[in-house]
Amino acid sequence: MLRPLLKNFYFYFWSIIALLVILGFFNWQYINAKLNSVPISKMQINTNLRFTSNSIITQAINNSHNQNKGYFDFSTKELTLALQQNPWIKFVMVSKVFPDTVNIRISEQKPYAIWTNGQEVGYITENGNLFFSPAQMAQNEKFTQIVQQAKEKANINDNNQNSSTQAKEKAKSLLNEVGEQINLNVDNFPQHDMPIFISNQYYIQLAINYWNEIKDELTSSNLSIKEIRVDSSDAWQIMLNNGILLNLDAIDVRQSIRRFLVAAQQIKVPDGYLINYVDLRYNNGIAVKFIKQDEAANGNNFLSSLVPGKGGAPLLNATFKSEHIQGNYQDDLN
Repeated sequence: MLRPLLKNFYFYFWSIIALLVILGFFNWQYINAKLNSVPISKMQINTNLRFTSNSIITQAINNSHNQNKGYFDFSTKELTLALQQNPWIKFVMVSKVFPDTVNIRISEQKPYAIWTNGQEVGYITENGNLFFSPAQMAQNEKFTQIVQQAKEKANINDNNQNSSTQAKEKAKSLLNEVGEQINLNVDNFPQHDMPIFISNQYYIQLAINYWNEIKDELTSSNLSIKEIRVDSSDAWQIMLNNGILLNLDAIDVRQSIRRFLVAAQQIKVPDGYLINYVDLRYNNGIAVKFIKQDEAANGNNFLSSLVPGKGGAPLLNATFKSEHIQGNYQDDLN
């Protein structure tokens, strides 16, 4: 008598459990569909961002196929990957807030210096990594097309050593025009006090290393570096914040700076003149070129920038030779 009752009990018990599971499943499906019918429509973003706009984040949402997705279908992983494709973004953390909000925390790369080769502009981090902001990328794309057209018109091929001198000069002239138009501060930093590195990308890390070696010694003399330039001939030049150009010994840049700081205390500048540049590539002593103050004021023969097109020559097959200096100051510092 007891056994049939137990059998019926188990039958009804498991039937009820199965029914509850089925109802729960369909209920969940209904709830899930109901929740996903309300798409993620709100964004919470940290405000300390310089380069990442709301439109860029919206584009990343679209690129990650998250547009019009509800809470459960919205993929934070895909959005994170899409945002990380932007070179100025260092770190991303994405989370969802029920029922219709996505929370995005972004850490951007911090510019340490401005980099340019006369055709492109970017930023360098303290570790020597090169990255580009959205505004720089747009400008670079524009000028890359112009440079390519310039080379084609001048019949210049980077691997063609037989290009005529006339064609090369024409190409350099066109590249100078590009350099004149390039905006180094396209992101409109309120204080444009970052040093400018002018080089091919190959030299960036080396330039950072030298910069870190010599900046403290210059700072102790109330000087700072405005621009550093490295040509393809491995010629190093530094423009100081006071407008003096230093031509450095590429073998020992740090020793060149030390020699300049010692020599600077001995240089006697004639009345009515300014120092134009100091050549530190001699084994013994240095050479100094002076320029009249009125010529400097009028910009005559006074180099104000090493940037191609803004005072400096293009980096394309660049060579660096010091002109013959009359009335030199030379001194044996050894």
